[in-house]
Amino acid sequence: MDKFYYKKGPIEVTRPWQRPTWDKFLQWQKDFFKIDGVEKYKVGMWGNFWNNIPTWDIDIAISENSTNYKEIENILITGTNIGFKKYNILIDLRWLSNLEMDVTKDKLIQQKKIKRLLIWKEIWKNGKRIGYVPNAIQIRKNLWQSYILIPGQKHINRIMSGQEYKKPVLLPIYER
Repeated sequence: MDKFYYKKGPIEVTRPWQRPTWDKFLQWQKDFFKIDGVEKYKVGMWGNFWNNIPTWDIDIAISENSTNYKEIENILITGTNIGFKKYNILIDLRWLSNLEMDVTKDKLIQQKKIKRLLIWKEIWKNGKRIGYVPNAIQIRKNLWQSYILIPGQKHINRIMSGQEYKKPVLLPIYER
């Protein structure tokens, strides 16, 4: 068997992660809210995990009008590392300028351009680049800024084909 390798910015993983479970998410959430500075931010969850659709990751974002890039960088790296190293799950964590992502059929024409901060410009898995943000601008050693449209084309296509999404939820939560 070939050796597994995944690199997302400063994060390097050599053990394949497992599909997230509700129990592991709740444990991760408890640890995440202990990170210095997290209490200053809104924290939201959306995506397949929140919508009870089988997935390999959990989509989480922090948001607040902050330019404390050092703090944001630390929260994103630490939260991602807790997921991989302690619970063996992939937390897809980022900072967004707006957590209001109402992706329902009647709202699709209201795409918004929002700012996002990531701890990566490229993602590598087993020697192949699987993620790349060509327009990202490096603002700290491990923090990249770019702009995206919400909802994205992937979500528009899914919704138009009949898939329904719950609105994002603010964390912490304790039940679905």
